[in-house]
Order: sequence, then structure tokens, then C-alpha cells
Amino acid sequence: MARNSVGKEKNKAGVFQWFLVIVIPLLFAIVLAIIILSVAGVDVKKHAENYANNVPFISGIVTTNDEKIYEQQQEKLNDQLKEKNEEIRQLNGQIQAKDGTIDDLNAEVDQLNEELTQQTQANEDRDELVQEIATSFKEMDPEAAAPIINSLDNELSLLILKSVSSQERGQILSEMAPEDAAQLTNNLLN
Repeated sequence: MARNSVGKEKNKAGVFQWFLVIVIPLLFAIVLAIIILSVAGVDVKKHAENYANNVPFISGIVTTNDEKIYEQQQEKLNDQLKEKNEEIRQLNGQIQAKDGTIDDLNAEVDQLNEELTQQTQANEDRDELVQEIATSFKEMDPEAAAPIINSLDNELSLLILKSVSSQERGQILSEMAPEDAAQLTNNLLN
């Protein structure tokens, strides 16, 4: 049993010795070759990169200048893409804000149109009423119509006087006090 353990130790030492005998001189020869080639003007690094780039598994570790330039360009393009995406996001936000403003303004326009329609309808109703009242005053005697028109508010008095004919208007104004008739006449002219 003692012999087996001594034999195994010899095998282990033998493998280590072979490793030292082969690897160390090989590394020394490679380093010496690199120094000699560099002194001779050969670009060893470039040739090593090209060769290593063609070897599987090592090509993933070693990068050439072209690959570095490509990666830098790719990073630059990615940065530009991020900037443009951010700009697009900001512009989309502005579009949404403008759309909101447009919707608000459209709602305001609709409301104003509704108010205008209501006001127009109210004016038409008032004009019809004034026409009916004016027809009543046309049929009245000027002596009876003058005090009634004089007691109405100024705007309604003017509307009624505008609705009657010039002859009837003159007869009604002639039955009023001169100051009141002059004021209504001035208001009719303005």
C-alpha cells in the first residue's frame, strides 16, 4: 500500500514537471518572438487581433478597431434615438394639451352658438310682439296713443314709433309735449 501512494506522488510530480518543461519555454519563446517582430516593424497586435477574431470563443473576447468604431457609432445612434424618442414624447404631450385646448374652445363655441340662437329667438319674439303692439297703436287714435307711448320705456317707444308709418308717427308725436316729442325724435335719428 505504501508503494501505491509513492507511485501516485511520482505521477503527480511528473505531470507538473512536464507542464513546467513545456509551458514555460513556450511562453518564453512567444514573448521573445513578439519582441523580435515588434523591433522588426511588424504590427503584432494587429495581426494577433485579426487571428484571434477568426478563432471561435476567442473572437467574442477580442475586439478590433472596426468593431470598436461600430460600437461607438451604435452607442451614438442609440443616444440619438433616445433623444428623438424623448422629443416625440414631449411633442405628443404638447399635442394632447393643444387637443384639450381645442376641445375646450369648441365647447365654448357651441355654448356661444347656443346663446346666440337663444338671443336671436328672443329678439324675433320681441320683434313679433313689437309688431303686434305697433299694429294696435296704428288702429288707435293719435290722441290716445301719444300718452301711452310717452309712458313706455325709451327703447320700446322707439321700436313702436319705427314700426308705424311716417304719417302715423307724425300724428302721435304732434299729440305729445314738445320736449318729449323732441327727445324721441332725436333718439329716432340716432
